[in-house]
Amino acid sequence: MITTNTKPPKVVLKAKVSSSTTLKIRSGKRLSAALVALALSIPVSEYFALPLAEKCGLFAGQKAVEHNKQIFYANCMRNWAGAEKPLFRTAFLSIDKSAPSPRILVLGDSFVWGDGYANINDLWWMKLSRALKEKGLPCSVIGSGHPGFSIKSQVKVLPSLIEQVKPDYVICQFIPDDADSGLVRGTSPPQWIQKARLRTSKYLPYLSEFLFPKIEQIVAIASKLGGNTDATNDGGNSKDLDQQFLEGESGRQFVKNLRSLKDICDRAKIPFQLVTLPTVPDDKYNMDHFAPVVKIAQQNGITILDLSQGFANHCEQLKRKLPLSNLADFNRLHNILRINPANYHPSVALTTYYAKRVAETISHHPHLVALKQSGTNIDTKDSPINDTVPTILTDLHASKVDKNEASYDFVFPPKHLLLKPDGTNTRLLMHFKKPIDLECISIKGSGIATTTIELTAESDELGFDPDRIVYSQTQTGNDLKFATKTNKANSIRINISNDLSPSDKKTKQLILIKAQDPKRVSTRK
Repeated sequence: MITTNTKPPKVVLKAKVSSSTTLKIRSGKRLSAALVALALSIPVSEYFALPLAEKCGLFAGQKAVEHNKQIFYANCMRNWAGAEKPLFRTAFLSIDKSAPSPRILVLGDSFVWGDGYANINDLWWMKLSRALKEKGLPCSVIGSGHPGFSIKSQVKVLPSLIEQVKPDYVICQFIPDDADSGLVRGTSPPQWIQKARLRTSKYLPYLSEFLFPKIEQIVAIASKLGGNTDATNDGGNSKDLDQQFLEGESGRQFVKNLRSLKDICDRAKIPFQLVTLPTVPDDKYNMDHFAPVVKIAQQNGITILDLSQGFANHCEQLKRKLPLSNLADFNRLHNILRINPANYHPSVALTTYYAKRVAETISHHPHLVALKQSGTNIDTKDSPINDTVPTILTDLHASKVDKNEASYDFVFPPKHLLLKPDGTNTRLLMHFKKPIDLECISIKGSGIATTTIELTAESDELGFDPDRIVYSQTQTGNDLKFATKTNKANSIRINISNDLSPSDKKTKQLILIKAQDPKRVSTRK
């Protein structure tokens, strides 16, 4: 037997790795890390970061969008105005030809119709009535408008409106897209973006609302820089769509339509005035979009009030006045220009500004002053509440209104019809025609488990309701009394939970509203 003491051979493999291969490996690792980070950022953004940003008022997310949709549906139910008959009418607000003179007719679009407004009293033309009364000129202000209306649309409906309303004065509001005569093609996002947004919104609603508006802007800018006229439809014109409405044949049609409005009023011997309503606090933007219209009006003998002058400065001063003590106040400060975070129509701060500026101008108009002296302006007793969301009080004017008390029978609506003004809790909204000093609210009804009452009020410093809760209380029982003692109460928010069976859900509740001063319900000096 032969043995050997040998070791297995040692095998050494040597390989030379090129720098390009090393770079590929590193790039692969970086790409993997980036993909992991992206995958983690999607749920973090969708379920934490963006909802928090929405709560802070920095971003209009899914809750804001759904809330805005609910307001729109509520407006469609309560406002009976249509494209053929655009007079603003609700179950509580009808057009009365025998209304006291002077009667002012305001023409407009969605600014008059109320897109985004949970409270109809926040509309600028509704506020105009109160502003004129404070100037010593009580008037009946009547609104006529529909989403998408332009100056061209107003020409079609004005003759019938004059016949129906018999106005003593006509105001036509103007915002930049009102110059549209249907001759300039608008732009829309590419089809692939629209489809992608629709699919993404089903699974990632917050990211969809956050990303796609920015993607659409980038695509539009890239299309313009690349000279893609098919995507922009403007032939390379550097001006935005609203400015293009005032050029070429579209501009000539706008001038013609504006003259037609004045001619219709002249034939009826009714003063006519154009009023610009700015929404962007930027002097250059307002100069580019409103100065040409002011020039056109002056050249054609049309009286015009340009509210864009000094508008940016007014907004800056307003921001300094707004309270800033909590997150909700920060939200309102950030959205000072919008009626709600998901809607770009003017906020109550802006509609108050419009109304006061217009009232300052027309309250001294000789025609209106003469009508005031010869007309009948009796402020009769009326319901202090003129608006609810959802529309439930269909018999407001027949309700009991006695001295400083007003009572209403109503059935509390189902939960799915209620709005969430704070983004969380459902409420029935009741709005006062004008702010009142509220002493107490009583609620009676069978089967009531708990009732929550919240109030918002007008601020003396701001001159409008900043949508801030000034009173909140929850009580249990069937016969409740809330000692509100709130000055200038503007809105009531109510939530009632009951122990009724489904067959008894239509049981009526009674709400009794008592003002501190008897005069505050019918007339408020």
